[in-house]
Order: sequence, then C-alpha cells, then structure tokens
Amino acid sequence: MISTKLKKILLITSFFVYGHLYSSEKYSFTEYELPNNVVKKGGFELTYSEDGFLEADVKAVGDQSSYIFKSILNIPPAGFNIFDLKDPNQVMGISLFTLSIDPSIDYKSFKKTRAVETLDRTHPYFKDQNWNFAVSFKGYEQITLSGNDFNTIHLYTNGDRATGPEHCMYGGYGVIDIDSWYSKETGKLLKQVFIKRNCRPYDYKYLVKEVLELVPGNAGGSGGGSPPGIAPGAGTVGQGNKGEVTKPKKGSVVNVGGIKYIVGEDGSLKPSD
Repeated sequence: MISTKLKKILLITSFFVYGHLYSSEKYSFTEYELPNNVVKKGGFELTYSEDGFLEADVKAVGDQSSYIFKSILNIPPAGFNIFDLKDPNQVMGISLFTLSIDPSIDYKSFKKTRAVETLDRTHPYFKDQNWNFAVSFKGYEQITLSGNDFNTIHLYTNGDRATGPEHCMYGGYGVIDIDSWYSKETGKLLKQVFIKRNCRPYDYKYLVKEVLELVPGNAGGSGGGSPPGIAPGAGTVGQGNKGEVTKPKKGSVVNVGGIKYIVGEDGSLKPSD
C-alpha cells in the first residue's frame, strides 16, 4: 500500500518528468518597497499542462530575501481572481490577477464588476472575505515590451477591506491597486503592476509594488499560441487549437505520468486506486 505522502511525491515527480505540456510563458519580475527601492528582481516561467496544471518556476533574487522555488497548482478557474505564486513552505509570494481574459468582448461596453475571487484560503491577508473589489476598463492601449509593440486591453482593479480585528491590522494589506494589460489578439496577460497598500487610513503608503512583464519571443511553448483561456464566464483550462474551452470535470479521471487520479469537487486530485 503506497502512503499518501509517497503518492504526492510520485505525482510531482511524474508531472515534471512525463507531464504533457501545452504552452509556457516567461515573465520578468521586479518588486519594490518604499521609497521605490528594488528589493527583488528576476523572473518566472508558467508552464500549462493539458492535464489541468500550472507549473511555476520562479527565481527572483534580493539582498534580504528571494523567491527561488518550483510549484504546481491547478490552473485558476474561470472569472476574475487573485492568487499567489509561492513556495510550498511559505504563506505568501508573487500575487497575480487573472492570467487571461476573453479578447472577443467589446470592452468599451464593459460594465464595472465586483466579481473577483481570492483563491488562496491560507493567505494571511487575501483569505479575508471582507474584501471589496471593482474591475473597470481603462482603454485600448499600445504598450512596448522589450522593443516590441502590443495592442492591449487595459483593466484596472481596486480592492479594499475593513480596518480592525480579524480584518486589516497596521502593516497588513488593506488596499490594493492592480493595472493589467492583456493582448487584444489572444487575451493573455502581458503586463501587470500590483500595488499592495497599508490599512486605511494609512493606505497612502504602499507596502509592496510588484511589476511583471511578458518576455517577448518566449511565449507559446511546445503547444504554440496563447495559454489556456481563463475568461470571465468561460470554462477552465485547455483552450485548444480550435479555440474550444474544456476543463477536467468532477469525478473524471486524469492521467499524470501514467498514474490515474480522480478530480475532486474542489479540483484537487486523488489517486484512483
């Protein structure tokens, strides 16, 4: 009988060795603290799997602390969401907002929405269900990354939560501002500026500013094209060559490195044996 711990090790090992890769994206990453000091610099690669996983390979180095790790998580669900790329032994890491949107939407008619899900229920700040969010369309813009011009969809997200016990205490994240630019052609994330501020009324001080940019010429990976669609109202995972959207269904069986797993209600995997 294989122990649960050993099965988890086999899952991770088999994914790295045998997992079927769909595409990968590389991003540069810079983290700032007041007064606009660079505290970490480097990048990360996100590799998508047709089996429904997202592999993160992160290396961002700083004088005081660094992010150097590899992790595997389920590809985020449909809709607007916030989650961290983090070392499995840490509670926080690099915060991301919605990796992909639906580029076919007429965003000039896009109405402000408050439907944003915080995915990490163990995050010391984003696990608070008191957060209020608002996502709005800022415009169609052209940006330049590493000398390459991109036509983009610019979305702005603001979030805040109450100050007080069980909510935001001084030194924690109480207000966030996120500017995200997505490809007008593919909908994938090209650039993001994620600012984390102190609790109100001290939110004029930002605690962390994280800036990521797609590294042109390294996108597409083995599958070519954009990563799996994660668009508001769409399904999760697996935007194939014909643009169809699929997702592993509850109770379905997925094969990772020759080992079969059953998809649970929360998207987690359990050995089928």
